[in-house]
Amino acid sequence: MKILFYQGTPVPLRKYLTDHSVTTAYEEGWSNLSNGDLLKAAENKGYQILVICVINRI
Repeated sequence: MKILFYQGTPVPLRKYLTDHSVTTAYEEGWSNLSNGDLLKAAENKGYQILVICVINRI
């Protein structure tokens, strides 16, 4: 399975996904894409899962 990690997703999670192909948006050169453009680019490149981590600090 092709998995894309978006900014903020802890890269060390890769070690638990060894049966899958994991790439970051940064590695793809997509760190400046907006949400819609990122989803289109990921879908066009065959990614099946997009992992996003959001930290809400109050």
